Amino acid sequence: MSDRPAAPRRRRRQTVRRVRVNPLLNGVDRVDWKDVDFLREFLGDRAKIAPRRVSRASARAQRQIRIAIKRARQMALLPYE
Repeated sequence: MSDRPAAPRRRRRQTVRRVRVNPLLNGVDRVDWKDVDFLREFLGDRAKIAPRRVSRASARAQRQIRIAIKRARQMALLPYE
């Protein structure tokens, strides 16, 4: 063993995240798959669905967005790539 004392452990600060609601989703009860302009806001430049931390949507709203985008893709309203 070495003669040096053990280094003190540093405590990490816990950060609290606040859920920021997307302003596009205010007052929206259901996400409609036919509203293509609204759904394009949640797609990236490669037509990938934006994650919750980027889209700032709640878990419930993110699920509705995901389902609506997939339905719009099946109807050829949105691109797959």
